Amino acid sequence: MSILTHKHSHILENVSMFHGFGILELLMKNDKKNIFILFGATGDLAREKILPALFSICTKKIIENLTIIAVSRRNWTSSDYRDFVLKEAKLPILQRAQRTVKDQKNLDDFLSSIMYVAGDIQQGVYVYQTIKDYINTQKTKRVVAYFSVAPHFFQAMVTDGAKAGLWGEHQKVRVLLEKPYADNERSFSALIKTINDTIGKHALLVDHYLGKDVMQAIQKIRVPNKALETKIKSKLKHIVIRLFENNVADRRGEFYDKLGAFIDVGANHELQMLASLVAPLRGPKIQSEKLFASLSVNKQHVVPMQYQGYQKTDQVHKDSKTETAFEITLSSTLSYLKDVPIILAGGKGFSSYQSDMVAVFEDGSHITVTLKPREGIHATYPKIIENYPKPQEAYETIVEQAFQEKTSIFVTPEEAKHEWRIITDVKKAFAQKNIETYNKGAQVPEYDTTNPIWDML
Repeated sequence: MSILTHKHSHILENVSMFHGFGILELLMKNDKKNIFILFGATGDLAREKILPALFSICTKKIIENLTIIAVSRRNWTSSDYRDFVLKEAKLPILQRAQRTVKDQKNLDDFLSSIMYVAGDIQQGVYVYQTIKDYINTQKTKRVVAYFSVAPHFFQAMVTDGAKAGLWGEHQKVRVLLEKPYADNERSFSALIKTINDTIGKHALLVDHYLGKDVMQAIQKIRVPNKALETKIKSKLKHIVIRLFENNVADRRGEFYDKLGAFIDVGANHELQMLASLVAPLRGPKIQSEKLFASLSVNKQHVVPMQYQGYQKTDQVHKDSKTETAFEITLSSTLSYLKDVPIILAGGKGFSSYQSDMVAVFEDGSHITVTLKPREGIHATYPKIIENYPKPQEAYETIVEQAFQEKTSIFVTPEEAKHEWRIITDVKKAFAQKNIETYNKGAQVPEYDTTNPIWDML
């Protein structure tokens, strides 16, 4: 089977909002700070990725004097939230059977940097005004806010935060929005308009794959390597990109059922993987927008799939047609990609986590970029061997570069606009197909360097 297969006042009159921090503590903490505001601080992304990244950053002292403001609806104190971090966050240090004195100090320092704000982002400007009032009592260097919540909240959050004066075109707060940014092409366009009217260039669209060491390395390899670039521009035969995961949708059924596998991994990570390797270069810059604008979907070569039992997942529609895996073929109007099949495949519920891409050339040579289970770049000719045995976590890089006011690893609105166009076309094509099924835990589809067609084993 084929699968490619809250009324507000001055913060010192309303200090209870920052549970666990007294007036004296607030007054004493007046060194110049970097502040990270984490919305959705109890969600899966925060637990599994963002909090571990922040812990690493604090431990390495990459961002000095960092204060973390964790925001969630739960009526907790800062002490309660710190207990949550100890119990639920995926910090590597918490997995150790024994901790050294240094380990414990690092953990204590990290926990002491966290403040908690109990607030509902759906209740207007109150929570944003409270955070702003606190920030106004501090000497700050940089402020970064991260929207680790469902995308349908983004537009109201951008608007309400701007009304409160927490962020805006003339503020220094950078706002990070986590993919997929919106629920559909229309809502994405509305979000970008709101961003342009409020935050402007201070809004950054996140695709964490762009923070991976190997993704940044591809560009560094391509720019000076004329032999490789010549082959990419004249001798490509086909490109295969796959991103298969061994997890399932059990913890986020309602959210996942609205998106599906293609939005989840295809239109985000896989398209960025593709751009890193074959998008046109202008000097050292990869022109992803130009590549994405050239792409179209071969509607005859799309395969939506769903693992058996998905429809029984909590908060998933009993007759759901949402794909949990997919295979699609894209084509490009760029001259050097005109007759090159671009095959994207991925999904959930497989036996292992595998993420890679292979570009095969007409002479049988190839370049392989692996992101999971290990990061590396290997090419047969010109010979390239690059391994990254201990890569920095992508979210660590994302947060670092946001504080450093860099923009190169963030998705541009124009790129995301083209991604949503492709999503719309793929979803329309899926709707015309019968959805195929596969067993949960199925083997990841294999491929070889001479054949772009993948088969379920």
